[in-house]
Amino acid sequence: MFGSESASPERSVVIVCGAFLPALVYAPFASALVEQLGSDWAVHVYDRRGKG
Repeated sequence: MFGSESASPERSVVIVCGAFLPALVYAPFASALVEQLGSDWAVHVYDRRGKG
């Protein structure tokens, strides 16, 4: 997770990774997104089953 752990559900974004890519690949994007949205947002990136 990137950003605020106490972010409300209205200020949370979930990034669903592609078919063959692990969440690690999306970490730079998630970090940049939270910088643009602000520190009171949360960005969640997770590995799909069997992909990471």
